[in-house]
Amino acid sequence: GRGRCRADRAEAGGARAHFEGEWARRSAVGVGSGAQGLSGKVRADPRTALCRVPLASSVESLNAAVAGSIVLYEAGRRRASLS
Repeated sequence: GRGRCRADRAEAGGARAHFEGEWARRSAVGVGSGAQGLSGKVRADPRTALCRVPLASSVESLNAAVAGSIVLYEAGRRRASLS
């Protein structure tokens, strides 16, 4: 319905890669830090889906702004391909 969107959480421990997500509908993206992630309240919300940005084994983590940019780029790329 109007005003509703799905929320995606991007954290290092996500089981699903960011490019495997469903980005066709409106989404909100929350990005957690590598050390602490997102708050427990956000993580416990059943309306959210958890994704991660896959990293090479030699890379420990990404800056949250970089990770968020990668996820948002993928969402935009997917939406543009639907047009």
